[in-house]
Amino acid sequence: MFQTNWQGAKAAGLKCRPYLFFEPSESFLDQAELFIRQLKAAGYDSKTDLPPAIDCEETNGVTNTEFSYALPQLLHVLQIYLRVKPLIHASPGFWNSLGNPGFSEYPLLVAE
Repeated sequence: MFQTNWQGAKAAGLKCRPYLFFEPSESFLDQAELFIRQLKAAGYDSKTDLPPAIDCEETNGVTNTEFSYALPQLLHVLQIYLRVKPLIHASPGFWNSLGNPGFSEYPLLVAE
């Protein structure tokens, strides 16, 4: 429903922020490719639309080290292709459970 919802929100004059639910146990490259393809099809424009948020809620069985490797790789790929710095969206509890990883170059959108 992404395309329909995005177009409807834009038609209603809303500023839109796309988000990707990060699956750390899946290929970050595959996730980036799908997300970029969907955003391009929707007409995403980094100059007028809000920066995307990467929703981090689960480790899905990967270690904190694996998570802390895959997330910045995903963020970097998205930043290159979308020409905008993505946000990280996470709750304080989840973020702290990772050992408080340091991705300070990416804004943290706190989920409360």
